[in-house]
Amino acid sequence: MSPVPELAEQIAAYIHVHYRQSISMKTLSNQFRYSSHYLSRVFKRKYGVSPLEYLVQIRVNRAKALLVKADVAVREIAESVGYMDMYYFSRLFKKQTGVTPAQFKMHSLGLHGSNRTNFMPGSFIVPQSEADLSKQPRAEPNGRDENIPGRTGKTG
Repeated sequence: MSPVPELAEQIAAYIHVHYRQSISMKTLSNQFRYSSHYLSRVFKRKYGVSPLEYLVQIRVNRAKALLVKADVAVREIAESVGYMDMYYFSRLFKKQTGVTPAQFKMHSLGLHGSNRTNFMPGSFIVPQSEADLSKQPRAEPNGRDENIPGRTGKTG
């Protein structure tokens, strides 16, 4: 076996072990004692992508597995695969998969689109009481709003 594929395989193995950490071409260059240009060329010849593109693929694939299996927030998954910025992670994930992490999770759970209901939650700060709800204007069955000032509910 020639040293070129062997080096590419060593880089891939390093990425698989250290994908949660910050990895740059400089990191790889220091680790393997070759120029970043040479490492990139050797790696791309074997795998068809640069080492950093490969790193993104590894991270996104790991994130996909976690999104399907775990009931964990996207922020935590992003951090667990090496991204401290959830928004950057989401952009990369969408670029790789065509969907956001949340959309991917919904699809994997069998949910498609938005499931709208007539339920409107109260405020998360101050819950509404039944008394507060009875004071709100309500639409009458005949389509007239009797509790709205200026409307009498009478036809005419």
